[in-house]
Amino acid sequence: MHHHKLFIQMSGGPGSGKSTIANLLAQSIDGVVINHDLIKSFLLENGMLFDQAATLAYGLDWKLAEDLIKQGRSVIIDSVCNYNEALDRGSALAQQYGYDYKYVECRVDDVDLLDQRLQNRVSMRSQRTGVNRPPLDVSGARDSRDYRAVFQRWMEDSSWPASIAIVVDSTRSPEKCRDDILEQIVSPSVLMNPESRIQEPNMPPLKTGTCDTCSTDNVKLRPNPFTTKEQCEDCRNASIIGVSDIKSQFKLKDDDLKDLKMVTEPKPAFLGGADRRWYLVEQVEKRAEEKLKETEAAKKEKEEAKNKSAGSGAANDVKRKREKELDQEQEGTEEEEKVDPPAKRGRGRPRKVIEGLSEEGAKYVAKPKAAKVPAVVDDAKPKRGRGRPRKTVKE
Repeated sequence: MHHHKLFIQMSGGPGSGKSTIANLLAQSIDGVVINHDLIKSFLLENGMLFDQAATLAYGLDWKLAEDLIKQGRSVIIDSVCNYNEALDRGSALAQQYGYDYKYVECRVDDVDLLDQRLQNRVSMRSQRTGVNRPPLDVSGARDSRDYRAVFQRWMEDSSWPASIAIVVDSTRSPEKCRDDILEQIVSPSVLMNPESRIQEPNMPPLKTGTCDTCSTDNVKLRPNPFTTKEQCEDCRNASIIGVSDIKSQFKLKDDDLKDLKMVTEPKPAFLGGADRRWYLVEQVEKRAEEKLKETEAAKKEKEEAKNKSAGSGAANDVKRKREKELDQEQEGTEEEEKVDPPAKRGRGRPRKVIEGLSEEGAKYVAKPKAAKVPAVVDDAKPKRGRGRPRKTVKE
């Protein structure tokens, strides 16, 4: 069997059989599988948003992998691995601890077969249930994409160099795929075969010694690309940072890094591609602080403008309210100055209401007539004719 510990990165589309093959490999090499979907599903079930869960799950993948490596275990990362950063992090971690790095691509070129597998499997929350059925928590523009076309393009335009990948046709049985992978990992004759799709990477183990910074003895050493110092992992990570970590930790863009000091470090030969870019942590932290202040200043300016606009609007509201009150007061004064018209006479004039009676009851009460008082005239002459008093006959 293989004498060195292995760091295996699985790759392939959803439904290509990565997890099943990874578990079979783990039994054969006494390794531990880190299941990316299992971690992400746990985060989603605890209320985390999909994009946040994906980012955090990848971070946990690397933390768990490093911890298992420190325990001396072979590690298998089970994820789609469709980002350059994932490939870079895996190979760098293997190189740092002197592990043999293997990249395994599970390939299925039939979209219909992938769709059938996805529909028939018991899916976790972070997994899709069909080629055009994204995970439950995916929403927005991505939810309406034509995933069948995405899968087809993905299969036709693989971005990984064939020279570094162990590619297996995973339309076959998982056991057959496992056997093919093990044969390429442990058989020297396969590595010497020019027709093989794998190329043994030139990754010598890191040397052990005393850190030039903290003076710790018997530690794995790596050169600092800015100096000639040989440093332990902690000291090196405290002084330099890669561009991928800058973007994830400090949320800085390439334009924010233009005038910062930067050095490049070649990737391992088997990876190819652009060299790694390293920056000084001290400068990056300072730039991140400057960007934060700029963001806060812009936010404050925006809030002040908003408050000013709101204050102006409030003043106008108060003015309009006062004008309305004055108009109402003026209308009330004009009503008070109006004189009631005289009561009508004769027909149509309102009934007089007797105190103590309702208006309805008052209409049935006869209006009392004023008693006539005869006028008394002392010297009045007796009337003549009709109406004169009778003569009194003396007896």
